[in-house]
Amino acid sequence: MNFRQLIALYGLTLLAVFGLACLWEFVVEAALMGDAAALPGHESFPARWEHVLNATAFAAIAMIVPAWLVALVLKKQAAAEKAFRRSEDVLRAFIDHAPALVALKHADGRYLLMNQQYSNQLGLDPRQTEGKDAHSVFPSHLAEAFSEQEHRALESGQEVTEERVIPHKDGDHVHLCTKFPVTDGDGSVVGIGTFSMDITDQKATEDRINAALIDAEQANRAKTHFLANMSHELRTPLNSIIGFSQVIGSDLPLDPMKRKEYAGDIQHSAEHLLSLINDLLDFSKIEAGQLVLHETEVDLEELVEQSCRMIKPDADEKDVTVTHAIGKGLPRLRADSRCVTQVLLNLVANAVKFNVTGGKVNVMAGPATDGQISVSIADTGIGIAPEDMNVVLEPFGQAGVSANHSHAGTGLGLSVSKQLMELHGGTLSLDSTPGEGTTVTVCFPAERIVGA
Repeated sequence: MNFRQLIALYGLTLLAVFGLACLWEFVVEAALMGDAAALPGHESFPARWEHVLNATAFAAIAMIVPAWLVALVLKKQAAAEKAFRRSEDVLRAFIDHAPALVALKHADGRYLLMNQQYSNQLGLDPRQTEGKDAHSVFPSHLAEAFSEQEHRALESGQEVTEERVIPHKDGDHVHLCTKFPVTDGDGSVVGIGTFSMDITDQKATEDRINAALIDAEQANRAKTHFLANMSHELRTPLNSIIGFSQVIGSDLPLDPMKRKEYAGDIQHSAEHLLSLINDLLDFSKIEAGQLVLHETEVDLEELVEQSCRMIKPDADEKDVTVTHAIGKGLPRLRADSRCVTQVLLNLVANAVKFNVTGGKVNVMAGPATDGQISVSIADTGIGIAPEDMNVVLEPFGQAGVSANHSHAGTGLGLSVSKQLMELHGGTLSLDSTPGEGTTVTVCFPAERIVGA
């Protein structure tokens, strides 16, 4: 009841008292005393009106205190309702502007309210969702998971927090969902609260950090192995150069053939040392983005033949046969001749190094079906295990890394070759079977063909 209704009730009550007084004076008593008593000319007529007015005035005075008390109660009630509405509006505004998804349910799981984030992100209409349960909002498997989580929260009387993948309007998001019992002043459970934070970005960042940590750890292990290996790789040729130089430079009598042999050993060791240093320098330039291609017209057939000739002494020493086959009409390319030569030398040298005694290496070059120009180097060597396929393409990565591996090198050959091909807009791919051999294929894009 409000003040307007109270005034109306007051007025109607006085009107009722006036009507009842008139009925009593002019109808009931008149009937008892005779009809003439109710007529205006009768001597009792003025007294009867006085009785009616007195009764009405007495009723008006008598009802002032109750009406005042009721008005006071109504005023306090109105103030309380206004304060409650203000508090409710503040709470609602606070909930609606919270960055999390907030909802309140009955203890039986039916929705009572939800904030704007909850309805907007999940694409819900609060008016249509009110009174429904989670099965009307989420897929069945997710609704069952939420129901089970709410049940555990009610049983334990504590909040229960779990990660959930929740479908949004723009796709699946990862949420950290907290369910908790809502109690009244007596401690009785009156509902279930939900507080859900979207942690999709945090999870993506966490995944990126974890991946970066794994990459850093792998890189650190690779570099640690590289440094341990390089100390041996650099020391061996240097010791050889120093040792043979000391023998040649000594006063000891030396057979001319031996002197020539030692000089050859010095040259071989120096070339091996230079190869290691070149790998490191090229890798450093590529990593720093300082390697600039000096493009000219390149005869790929000539570079393939030259690379096979250069590697022949190492192949003969290991009893490995190196052959090459060039497709007819192989076009010239626009490329950096030194870089292409290095790629071919690295790949052919690897094919010989990781081959078996009496093995074979076959280099084939020709147009590919998609207009590219490809060069493939196939060997019959030890092959690469599937788990090492990505490792060998990383800087300092070597397959089957162990402290006593027998194949010298920095582990940069394939990585440098891959990056040099990518600088040319090309690709490098591996196909290998352990114990049977490896085929490395490099492809130059069609736009590298002269005249294309």
